Amino acid sequence: MIKQAYEEHDSAGLFPMMDAEQYSGLKEDIELNGCKEDIVLWRGKIIDGRNRLKACQEIGIEAPFTELADDADPWEYVISANMHRRHLSASQRAMVASKIADLKRGGDHQSEESKSQNCVLVEDAAKSLNVSERSVTSANQVRERGSDELIEAVESGSISVAKAATIAKSTPKKEQLSKATKPKRMNAKGREYKSKPDESKPEGFSLLGFRKDLLQLTAEVPEDSKHHAGLLLVEIGQDLE
Repeated sequence: MIKQAYEEHDSAGLFPMMDAEQYSGLKEDIELNGCKEDIVLWRGKIIDGRNRLKACQEIGIEAPFTELADDADPWEYVISANMHRRHLSASQRAMVASKIADLKRGGDHQSEESKSQNCVLVEDAAKSLNVSERSVTSANQVRERGSDELIEAVESGSISVAKAATIAKSTPKKEQLSKATKPKRMNAKGREYKSKPDESKPEGFSLLGFRKDLLQLTAEVPEDSKHHAGLLLVEIGQDLE
């Protein structure tokens, strides 16, 4: 079978490719049952189904295609299709939201076609991906100041976006990945070893107590803000651990 090359639309890159384990499972399923879901094109370019197409080509079977209407919004389609299909962490979703918001701002890496699409601002992107604006801001910092390897580490789920943003702001690009993947030093009891007290937390600080205080504050916010407050509470807890 001749492998036909298809150009990818910018929207296809909003979500990361599957990792090796996920792709292996997809390929095995397609090999056993065939490709049940179409590869979606918009104006002749792929917007959804890169993993499925790759698997079909490697197996040597014909991939099914469908063409989205010209007046459809490819960005909205990709977000809707992948949010329900892919199991992504909050950090991975924040990276996606950052890309979407960047389109509205007319980011440096966007094409004229991308800039003309009806995209959303940071707050709307955060809401659509079910993450806080704080996470999207961290993702912006990673994409703007992080190395390609650090960005890939967040998009693959290997490191949180909050940790990556801290590294991106304080570490030269060539050293970022090694710092992000540096193994923790463990003591004889299997606990992380710290050579000196953590000066970022005040004396007598209790993470459990701090979380209880945050939960109390969350309970007091207006009903329509509780969801956002809950997301923020989770992320603050992750940063402190």
